[in-house]
Amino acid sequence: MEKKTGLSLYSSTTIRSCIVDGYKLFATNFTSLLKSSWLSAVLFGICCSIIGLIEVIYLPRAIASEVINGMSAQQVIANHQDICILFVVALVIGGIIEIWLYSHSVSQIRSFATNATVAKPTKWFSFDKKATWKTFKAFFFLLIIAFIAMMAVSLCTMIMSTISGTTMESAPTTTKVFIAIITIIICLVLLPLAATTMGYLIHDDLGFFKRVLKRYRVATKHYSQLFSVVLGGVIITIAIMSLLTLPVIILATANMQANMGNANGDPLNMPSYMPILTGLIFFMFGILKSYLNMSFLYPVAFVSGQIEKREMERREADLQAGINTNGENNSNNCMSTNN
Repeated sequence: MEKKTGLSLYSSTTIRSCIVDGYKLFATNFTSLLKSSWLSAVLFGICCSIIGLIEVIYLPRAIASEVINGMSAQQVIANHQDICILFVVALVIGGIIEIWLYSHSVSQIRSFATNATVAKPTKWFSFDKKATWKTFKAFFFLLIIAFIAMMAVSLCTMIMSTISGTTMESAPTTTKVFIAIITIIICLVLLPLAATTMGYLIHDDLGFFKRVLKRYRVATKHYSQLFSVVLGGVIITIAIMSLLTLPVIILATANMQANMGNANGDPLNMPSYMPILTGLIFFMFGILKSYLNMSFLYPVAFVSGQIEKREMERREADLQAGINTNGENNSNNCMSTNN
């Protein structure tokens, strides 16, 4: 079964329509998305719960007194090596599951781009191998590009530190501002990758880097529209995320204050159900955060589709103009021959 939306990935013509239609597509098909992705969402929530418990409850309570008593960071890590390993494992597995979770949205967008409809899952939990594989590859390639960008920023930092003769912490404000400007410029230069990456996820005609090489310049021609849609999506995401993080911040602050007091000899004064409450809060936060991040993909898909549509129209116009020019030239040649 398919769910009609009345939309098309190539129908949005303005910045506002790209954002509105993108979130409309996400909201209209959220039940289908939830049905197909609930298992990966639960697994990701469990990873977030483990990370939250270690980060907010167990590690602070275990190491607060040790740090106050003068233990070094190496000694603290050695004393709690098993907890630190569990924390790193939960981070890695959680990251892998989160990418898998995003692939369900990619699957919906691919279906919508092809048929202007989103196929309803026929069972509770579905797995799109093609979308999952392409999503993992896209994230891996983007990590490589992000690493190169970070190396470029680090190189600029080292050069400026060498010129000023100071470390980054003690560098003058002008140096820090310059590094910040360089970082912003690099981010702006990489912004067209949002459109090229979405095109790679939707279409199967080109590999990731081939599409980047061929479509990056096209995306830059529509930079203002792409920038505006991405900025609008980021603002919406940050606004909602600030509300979602409030319980996490309140809980973390309360535990931090209690742990600091306990390390100085005061009673802990925290209820016995606090670890359970913390785990549940981080579990729900992880799931809600992931679906919020997934919703951001839909406006980006619409602006990517709009860029492709405009580029296609431009090619057709150039082709038609070339045909007309050739026709006029042939006509002129015939007239010259007759004369």
